[in-house]
Amino acid sequence: LNYQMVEDASQANIAITTGFDKDNSTLEEKMAQILAAKKFNLPLICVNPDLIVVKQNGAELLCAGAIAAEYKKLGGEVSYYGKPYQSVYKIVCEMFGCDSRQKIIAIGDGMETDIKGANDFGIDSVLITGGILSNILGVKYGETADKNKLETVCKNYQLFPKFVIPGL
Repeated sequence: LNYQMVEDASQANIAITTGFDKDNSTLEEKMAQILAAKKFNLPLICVNPDLIVVKQNGAELLCAGAIAAEYKKLGGEVSYYGKPYQSVYKIVCEMFGCDSRQKIIAIGDGMETDIKGANDFGIDSVLITGGILSNILGVKYGETADKNKLETVCKNYQLFPKFVIPGL
């Protein structure tokens, strides 16, 4: 890509969020950048729509989607790129010359991003229960989730993976 990174929002044409700088980062520490981008009405591109990520130790950390949600709440223009949006699947298919969706599988731990995106695109999916859902399911990374709890989660989201594994 032909771009130049700038520190000052007044010199930018767009803002991009990929996530937070450190595991213990907070939304508050990003507010100055969020407000500066909004001041200059920069369109924000969010390349990871997940709101949180969950580490193997169960710690929940904010993700780029949280920044985008805050920007949108302030009235900012946000474009999302990544799961569950179809454009990311189409580009991957083009890159790898996939002519059959039966040869593709999506793997992820997010119901609203990974599993929804796979379902919407018409490909199989593998849900990793030891990630975003681990605290909801009461499991640690690598532990098998209770089938009834997992079924309840899937029904609540109205999203259903083809396969389920505890970790990758």
